Amino acid sequence: MGDHPDPMENFFTEDEIEVDPPILYTTLELSPTCTPEEVKKAYRRLALKYHPDKHTSKTEDERAEMGKQFQRVGFAYAVVSDEKRRKRYDETGRTDEGMEVPEGGWDDYFESLFKRVDRKMLDEDKARYQGSEEEKSDLIEAYNTTNGSLPEILQHIPHSQSSDESRFIKQINDLISSGFLTSTSTWKFTSTDKSAKVKRKRAAEGEAKEAEEAAKELGVWDEFYGSGEKVERKNLKKPGKKDTNGVTKGKKEKEDGGEDEGGALAALIAKRQKARGNALDALEEKYRKLEEQQAAKKGKKATKEDIPVSKRFAYPVNPHRVIER
Repeated sequence: MGDHPDPMENFFTEDEIEVDPPILYTTLELSPTCTPEEVKKAYRRLALKYHPDKHTSKTEDERAEMGKQFQRVGFAYAVVSDEKRRKRYDETGRTDEGMEVPEGGWDDYFESLFKRVDRKMLDEDKARYQGSEEEKSDLIEAYNTTNGSLPEILQHIPHSQSSDESRFIKQINDLISSGFLTSTSTWKFTSTDKSAKVKRKRAAEGEAKEAEEAAKELGVWDEFYGSGEKVERKNLKKPGKKDTNGVTKGKKEKEDGGEDEGGALAALIAKRQKARGNALDALEEKYRKLEEQQAAKKGKKATKEDIPVSKRFAYPVNPHRVIER
């Protein structure tokens, strides 16, 4: 692989790097003969596809995988969109020459890519996706994958919120009536469980309120919830930490002294939710024990006891979420 580590090794395994066609092109779903315009279009499409704000209802592990793929797409774009870097990669299969670690480290580079996908782009993607054949196909796949568990289905569908539940239930029931999908006991229960629906709605409302309060503290309420115009941010920056290679991690201070609004907003929400998360864990354990006692008395039935509490409760709390209006 050469005398010096290739930056590409931070994002791809050695086996992936050795494959043909070249991994950076396949990551962008392009051929090595693609044009610069095709590179730009592919990046925009894939950045939207894997952008964390599009998948706020997914599980923590799924969001982590999306974030990993978002970084891969970003690195591939950094190489293939640059004429000199692309030529070097095409000729040698390496990216080390002319590919220095960006100022502030890779964290800052990916943060800048993250911000390029702004609220307007996400809103446009949401308008295009909801009610489309793509959403319908994802809904069918999610139903079959989860055996009809509504809370899990909601985690699978991009842009989904508690307000989408009734729409999804109607679509799936129509597909069951037409014979396209097969009804399951899990679907019958979770789609009619009013108590769980109320809990999901309350959790979503609580998260929305928390995010809005944090945005006000940062002075970015108008950007996220108002006109969408960017304003000067309050400086809540904390000193970055250095890794073993001396690369500063965390957000780089901007010229105006402010921190990236998304990172600071997420940090505030995460701090507030830590205590709440511990309380929810304790509450969930309490209900789990209560249900075990009830199950022992009533025997095995296709009721709440068959479905874990964690799959009936609220949407996963996501400190990085920007609530869509």
